Amino acid sequence: MAKDPIPNNPTLVTEEASQKELATTAVGRGVARALSVGFCVALLVPVVAQLAGGGGLGNFAGVGFPPTRETLAALGRSVDDGSVLKKWVQPRLQMLLTGVGGFGNEKVTIGRDGWLYYAPGLRYLFGQPFLDADYLKAKAKGMIDKDGLAVAHPDPLPAFRQLAEDCKRLGIQLVVAPVPDKGTLIGAAQNADFGKFRAAVEGYGATVLPLEKWMEAGDAPWYLRQDTHWTPRFMDRVARGMADSLRGKVWSAPAPLYRLRAATAESRGDLVGMLKLPADQTLFGTERVAIDVVEPVGDAGPAEVLLLGDSFTNIYSSPSLEWGQKAGLGEHLAYHLNAPVDVIAMNGAGATVRNELLRAARTGRLAATRVLVYEFAIRDLYLEDWPVVELGAVERKLISHEVKAPVVEAVVEEKPVAPVAAPAVVADSERVTVRGRIVQMSRAIQPGTAPYEDALIYGKLKVDKVEAGSYGKPEAIVVFLAMRKRVLLPGAGHKVGDTVQLRLVRLKSAAEDIRSMQRSDDTEDFDLTPYFVEEELP
Repeated sequence: MAKDPIPNNPTLVTEEASQKELATTAVGRGVARALSVGFCVALLVPVVAQLAGGGGLGNFAGVGFPPTRETLAALGRSVDDGSVLKKWVQPRLQMLLTGVGGFGNEKVTIGRDGWLYYAPGLRYLFGQPFLDADYLKAKAKGMIDKDGLAVAHPDPLPAFRQLAEDCKRLGIQLVVAPVPDKGTLIGAAQNADFGKFRAAVEGYGATVLPLEKWMEAGDAPWYLRQDTHWTPRFMDRVARGMADSLRGKVWSAPAPLYRLRAATAESRGDLVGMLKLPADQTLFGTERVAIDVVEPVGDAGPAEVLLLGDSFTNIYSSPSLEWGQKAGLGEHLAYHLNAPVDVIAMNGAGATVRNELLRAARTGRLAATRVLVYEFAIRDLYLEDWPVVELGAVERKLISHEVKAPVVEAVVEEKPVAPVAAPAVVADSERVTVRGRIVQMSRAIQPGTAPYEDALIYGKLKVDKVEAGSYGKPEAIVVFLAMRKRVLLPGAGHKVGDTVQLRLVRLKSAAEDIRSMQRSDDTEDFDLTPYFVEEELP
């Protein structure tokens, strides 16, 4: 007869005994009443605080009937983002946890001596191999269930294969520059699958630059203490390495085209912002760095190098990041190469910036490009969605830096030609005011989900009337300013069906800090020219 493996053990409670005790448990009337009242009070306190603080109870009107997973999720976000109680309690509680216990949050990990680290970057370093089949399956499920994607693309390799094939077809050399994560300072240098990724991308015909080796060869510190990004010194080391790898492959001017001007920049750092501490917190001060502003002293004409990047490209270029201007990766690459460099860079868009590359290709911006340098935060391989973007047919032409335009024009012989009637074509205005109905909106921006305080959101507008300027298309891509300083703006609240009157300017003509912001763009329309919403009119 089998014996109990732990006989006469009073701490061993069987499921059968638990069920018997549960069935005979009695709760007194007083205890039940107290628990019920306490539960109701706990439910009512946030509601009362919300109403007393002037906050709403969420956008219930946007849920619709029948409700869907997407509309209920949007309602949950609106309630959470607008919570008066949360805005008061969370910063003070975080101040206590960070100041006394040294704890961060879901975005920030507290290190030694006041160093802060981006937690998702640490997950790239110490998490599962990012090309593992089980991880890709779980990542896709999370993107669909949590992020609301209709279709997920967790594997980055098909996207790089397509980009490499497009570049090869167009006669453009693809150079890939994944920026090592700041977490390499405290642990593993790479995710376990990065070697496999490098081999695959090089097998597609691209060059993968060894930024991790350049970091080891340079002088510390390589990263900012309270920010996710690299120091000016490390950034300049990468720019020099890029220039050395491109030398002889693209044109360089015989005389200097740029000069450096010493300056300083000072900021608290994006990771401090992600901790969501009170505005008057004193745990973290500012950090000051020396930067070299790049100033042009000559004009070399069209650029043969196009730098495609994210906030690592923008960190010392974009005013919105508060670390200086005209001192970033693009400027320093141009300085070390002594040749012009075209730049397309958006914060938080290492994977999706390829959409803007496609828009640029459709407008002829790649006509002179010989080398495409693709910079992105290496953690994006682990975290982001990587849909395939096909560049399609792109107009190409050879350029010459030695032959000036007047010489080319002088060899063209003008001959009298009989006039031919042609239909009048009115070009779309740089600025235009339109009235219309929103027929598509991208996924909502969620404050605190990325290390950036500002964001844009794309929508598609059915144009009913042009109030000022000229616009000849039935639809327009309109870009709203959705978030400033991690506060959602009215532009983020638009939904399909809204009728609006908008004063617009071409996005490429908007302010530099606007053009570099992170974006939510699900329109998948790369033929229409995006227009930035300067003002919503009544």
